[in-house]
Amino acid sequence: MSATSFTSEELPRCPVCGERALLELCDPAGLALCPRCGSLLCWFRRRFARSASVNLIRLETTLAELGADSLDIVEFLMELEEGFGVTIPDDVVERLTTIESVIRHIERSRKEDAA
Repeated sequence: MSATSFTSEELPRCPVCGERALLELCDPAGLALCPRCGSLLCWFRRRFARSASVNLIRLETTLAELGADSLDIVEFLMELEEGFGVTIPDDVVERLTTIESVIRHIERSRKEDAA
Protein backbone atom coordinates (compact mmCIF):
# COMPACT_ATOMS: atom_id res chain seq x y z
CA MET A 1 0.00 0.00 0.00
CA SER A 2 1.35 3.39 -0.92
CA ALA A 3 0.46 6.66 0.70
CA THR A 4 -1.58 9.03 -1.40
CA SER A 5 0.01 12.40 -1.99
CA PHE A 6 -1.65 15.53 -3.22
CA THR A 7 -0.37 18.58 -5.00
CA SER A 8 -1.45 21.85 -3.46
CA GLU A 9 -3.84 22.46 -6.37
CA GLU A 10 -5.66 19.19 -5.62
CA LEU A 11 -6.33 19.98 -1.97
CA PRO A 12 -9.71 21.46 -1.04
CA ARG A 13 -9.96 25.02 0.23
CA CYS A 14 -10.96 25.80 3.79
CA PRO A 15 -14.34 27.56 3.68
CA VAL A 16 -13.17 30.09 6.28
CA CYS A 17 -9.62 31.14 5.39
CA GLY A 18 -9.44 29.84 1.82
CA GLU A 19 -6.17 27.98 2.34
CA ARG A 20 -5.68 24.70 0.52
CA ALA A 21 -5.26 21.93 3.10
CA LEU A 22 -6.47 18.54 4.17
CA LEU A 23 -9.69 19.43 5.93
CA GLU A 24 -10.80 17.99 9.26
CA LEU A 25 -14.39 17.21 10.18
CA CYS A 26 -15.44 19.68 12.90
CA ASP A 27 -19.01 18.76 13.75
CA PRO A 28 -21.77 16.24 13.05
CA ALA A 29 -23.31 18.50 10.40
CA GLY A 30 -20.32 17.77 8.17
CA LEU A 31 -18.38 21.01 8.54
CA ALA A 32 -14.76 20.48 7.50
CA LEU A 33 -12.08 23.12 8.12
CA CYS A 34 -8.31 23.35 7.79
CA PRO A 35 -6.45 22.43 11.00
CA ARG A 36 -5.84 26.08 11.99
CA CYS A 37 -9.46 27.21 11.59
CA GLY A 38 -10.70 23.97 13.11
CA SER A 39 -8.53 24.48 16.18
CA LEU A 40 -9.85 28.03 16.55
CA LEU A 41 -13.44 26.78 16.35
CA CYS A 42 -12.62 24.19 19.03
CA TRP A 43 -11.09 26.95 21.17
CA PHE A 44 -14.35 28.91 20.91
CA ARG A 45 -16.33 25.83 21.86
CA ARG A 46 -14.17 25.22 24.93
CA ARG A 47 -14.15 28.91 25.88
CA PHE A 48 -17.93 29.24 25.79
CA ALA A 49 -18.93 25.69 26.72
CA ARG A 50 -20.47 26.61 30.05
CA SER A 51 -21.74 30.11 29.38
CA ALA A 52 -23.24 29.72 25.91
CA SER A 53 -26.97 29.53 25.55
CA VAL A 54 -26.61 27.46 22.36
CA ASN A 55 -26.00 23.71 22.30
CA LEU A 56 -23.35 23.61 19.58
CA ILE A 57 -21.27 26.63 18.70
CA ARG A 58 -21.06 26.87 14.91
CA LEU A 59 -19.38 29.30 12.54
CA GLU A 60 -22.62 31.24 12.12
CA THR A 61 -23.18 31.56 15.89
CA THR A 62 -23.22 35.23 16.82
CA LEU A 63 -21.44 36.68 19.81
CA ALA A 64 -24.85 37.86 21.04
CA GLU A 65 -26.10 34.25 20.99
CA LEU A 66 -23.24 33.40 23.32
CA GLY A 67 -24.85 35.70 25.88
CA ALA A 68 -22.20 38.40 25.46
CA ASP A 69 -23.06 42.01 26.19
CA SER A 70 -20.87 44.88 24.93
CA LEU A 71 -18.49 44.68 27.91
CA ASP A 72 -18.16 40.89 27.50
CA ILE A 73 -17.32 41.36 23.83
CA VAL A 74 -14.61 43.93 24.61
CA GLU A 75 -13.08 41.62 27.24
CA PHE A 76 -13.34 38.65 24.89
CA LEU A 77 -11.64 40.53 22.03
CA MET A 78 -8.84 41.61 24.38
CA GLU A 79 -8.42 37.97 25.36
CA LEU A 80 -8.17 37.04 21.67
CA GLU A 81 -5.59 39.74 20.99
CA GLU A 82 -3.43 38.55 23.86
CA GLY A 83 -3.93 34.82 23.31
CA PHE A 84 -3.40 34.78 19.55
CA GLY A 85 -1.02 37.72 19.17
CA VAL A 86 -3.29 39.68 16.85
CA THR A 87 -4.57 43.22 16.84
CA ILE A 88 -8.23 43.99 16.42
CA PRO A 89 -8.62 47.65 15.43
CA ASP A 90 -11.66 49.53 16.74
CA ASP A 91 -13.07 49.96 13.22
CA VAL A 92 -13.02 46.16 12.75
CA VAL A 93 -14.70 45.28 16.06
CA GLU A 94 -18.21 46.16 14.88
CA ARG A 95 -17.87 43.77 11.91
CA LEU A 96 -16.88 40.83 14.13
CA THR A 97 -20.36 39.56 14.87
CA THR A 98 -20.05 35.80 14.28
CA ILE A 99 -17.55 33.12 15.23
CA GLU A 100 -16.63 32.84 11.54
CA SER A 101 -15.89 36.56 11.21
CA VAL A 102 -13.61 36.43 14.26
CA ILE A 103 -11.75 33.35 12.95
CA ARG A 104 -11.36 35.01 9.52
CA HIS A 105 -9.89 38.10 11.16
CA ILE A 106 -7.43 36.09 13.25
CA GLU A 107 -6.27 34.08 10.23
CA ARG A 108 -5.99 37.20 8.04
CA SER A 109 -3.94 38.92 10.76
CA ARG A 110 -1.65 35.92 11.10
CA LYS A 111 -1.03 35.88 7.33
CA GLU A 112 -0.29 39.61 7.29
CA ASP A 113 2.12 39.28 10.22
CA ALA A 114 3.91 36.38 8.49
CA ALA A 115 4.36 38.35 5.25
